Amino acid sequence: MRTYKFEVAMHEDFGTLGFRPSWYSQGDPLGGMAVAHDILEHFPKDNGSAEGEYMALGASLFVRGDAGYYANGSAEENIASDLPTVWGIQPHVRPCSLSRDSEIMERAREATRYWAKELQYMHENDRPSSKDRERVARWIAKGYMRAKRRYAKIPACYLAWDLFKPIEEGAEKALKYAEAGMVLTVAVDVLHRKVSVSCDYPSEYYNN
Repeated sequence: MRTYKFEVAMHEDFGTLGFRPSWYSQGDPLGGMAVAHDILEHFPKDNGSAEGEYMALGASLFVRGDAGYYANGSAEENIASDLPTVWGIQPHVRPCSLSRDSEIMERAREATRYWAKELQYMHENDRPSSKDRERVARWIAKGYMRAKRRYAKIPACYLAWDLFKPIEEGAEKALKYAEAGMVLTVAVDVLHRKVSVSCDYPSEYYNN
């Protein structure tokens, strides 16, 4: 099983406790869904760049979108809701090659169209141009295709329901009693669909 560690820390903007991934300093301390997203949808050696996040959102189209995991709205709508945050952190995007898969390319563009629609009601000065949105769509499509290759031996429904969901729920349960400075450990065996989630609570937590 591969092991991932997260530090319990306070989010500077939200003022809430969450889990910060230990392997990159740019990560925000967030809840259980972000823990599962960081493990299953971000790629190894991700440096925290905007392009890496766009690819991780593309991976979520495969891991969660193809499995019908999203409860509210389509997968493309859910991805679109995260795009303003990524764009706000880094309001430019590097070029990316066009995916040969026209279907996934269209799904990625659909997400950026939802994004553009939301922008009509907002007044940010630094809005993405149509060229920027096309670049974002290409990074999303690239992430989907990379996830498809990464998990070639595992159906998306297993990834979502047997791995993503237990990681998300286990981390949320651990967060209820966690304090800043503690460490969350998540062990995952993707091929055999096994998950273990634990937090290093002090001994007094178990003696009360």
